[in-house]
Amino acid sequence: MDDRNVQYPPVDIEQWLDFVIAAAAHRSRDEAQRKFGELLINRYFVTLRDEYKDDPVAKAYLDNMLCAVASAIRGFSVVRDVFATNWETIKEAKGREKARAERLDAFAPFKKDGYWKPAVAVISALGLLGPILAGFQQIIGNLPWILVVALAVSILVVLISMELFVDWLRNRRLTRVEERFPEHLYEFWQEKSLKGYRMVLRQFLLLAIKIREEFYPNLTTLDQRKVFENYPVPHIDCGMSRKIDRQSDLQELEEHLAAIVEQHFAFKLKEEKAE
Repeated sequence: MDDRNVQYPPVDIEQWLDFVIAAAAHRSRDEAQRKFGELLINRYFVTLRDEYKDDPVAKAYLDNMLCAVASAIRGFSVVRDVFATNWETIKEAKGREKARAERLDAFAPFKKDGYWKPAVAVISALGLLGPILAGFQQIIGNLPWILVVALAVSILVVLISMELFVDWLRNRRLTRVEERFPEHLYEFWQEKSLKGYRMVLRQFLLLAIKIREEFYPNLTTLDQRKVFENYPVPHIDCGMSRKIDRQSDLQELEEHLAAIVEQHFAFKLKEEKAE
């Protein structure tokens, strides 16, 4: 058949994958990204359909394909919302961890708002401060002055050491919180959101192939073959009944689809380690 007489779709399958990924920008918090996403949606959902309104095959193809595209974009939004909800929970957990670390300051003896000042106030309110000081004065009153000085220096060293230890412990816990949560963010995004995005595209890809093969039956899809004529994929047939070869390997199809989806995932936070 002369290729010049073969009809081709206005937008082919892999470009629809790119569009789904790019159109998700319409929900971005960045104003420029959001306008970019809205521009794409208007271009493909409105302008493109008007351009092909006189081509019944292309118009029907676009009507069907845009239904699948809309579903995929919605799927991206669901994945994004789930991630946002879970990340808010993670941020709250981070806030609690930081607050718990900050509360260690209260154990420092020289902190103005620490536990030591209220403790002394309680002892005074119970009338115990006077007897304690009197007893302490009686004890040190019988000691040589050099021992009194040594005792005072020892108490001061202990208090300063406690202050430094509390500061070190607080800073250590805060550092661990800051180190742990950003890494957890990437792991969570990679394990949950990125996996969800791939699944949405994987599901959309099969629908897009089915639509393209129905409206442009003269075109092949993979390895010069049609997917829905050569792989046992459950689907609703469209067209005349005919004998279909079901001998191809379904695992081979899975590998093809996964590879194509992976090619279209241009955004990654960091390179994944090779196994």
